[in-house]
Amino acid sequence: AIDIAEMSKVEAKLQAVADAAALAAASEKNLTDEERTAVAQSYISANLSNEDVGTLGVPQVSINDGKLTVDIPTSMPSRFMKLAGFTVHDLSTKSTVLLPVDLKAEVALEQNPLTLYRLDSRMRQNSFWRFPA
Repeated sequence: AIDIAEMSKVEAKLQAVADAAALAAASEKNLTDEERTAVAQSYISANLSNEDVGTLGVPQVSINDGKLTVDIPTSMPSRFMKLAGFTVHDLSTKSTVLLPVDLKAEVALEQNPLTLYRLDSRMRQNSFWRFPA
C-alpha cells in the first residue's frame, strides 16, 4: 500500500508537469517546432528532479498533425514490494494538446436597416448602428 501511494503521488506530479509543459509550449502562436520543444523541455527540467520522482528518464516532446505531446518516463525504487521481487516501478505520463491555429472569419451583414435593427435587438444591447431618419 505504501508503494502504491508513493506511485500515485509521483504520477500526479508527473501529470501536472507534463500538462503544464505542453500548455506552455503550445500557448504561443508564432514558435517553430524546435522552439516549442525547447520551451517544454526547459519547463520539465525546471519543475522535476530525481528527488521528486525517482530516476527521471528522458522526456520526449513530439509535434505531429497539429498536436504537441509531452511524454515523461521515470522509474522509482520499491520500498516494500521488493520483498516480492519488484525492485523498480516504471511509470510514464503523457499529455497532448492542440496547437493554436490562425483562423480568419468574416461576417457579412445586409445593409438593410431593419435587418440590422433585428440583429441588435436580439442581442439586447444598445444599438450602435446608424439608421436613416
